[in-house]
Amino acid sequence: MRTEPLAPACYTGIYPGRADQLHHVRQAVARHLAGCPAADDAVLILSEFAANAIVHSASRGKFFTVRAEFYPRLPLGRSRRPWRPLALQAARRPPARP
Repeated sequence: MRTEPLAPACYTGIYPGRADQLHHVRQAVARHLAGCPAADDAVLILSEFAANAIVHSASRGKFFTVRAEFYPRLPLGRSRRPWRPLALQAARRPPARP
């Protein structure tokens, strides 16, 4: 059986240091992790980190950066295929024939 290493799903976003940006952080991370079984947890955690950056750091009124690396793991459920970020899935597809 041939296995290949799984690359991390990296996300980086720069946002204005305002509370109204938390919604945008959540949307971007959820979109990046579409189909990942742990997406809800990751969105919650990053949302909390972003809120803390706005409230408790010099980012308030300026900018803050969200950077996260998600390392896929083999699932324990029925599926034998590990989750891959959509960008990696698209990169592995062969080009469409005319």
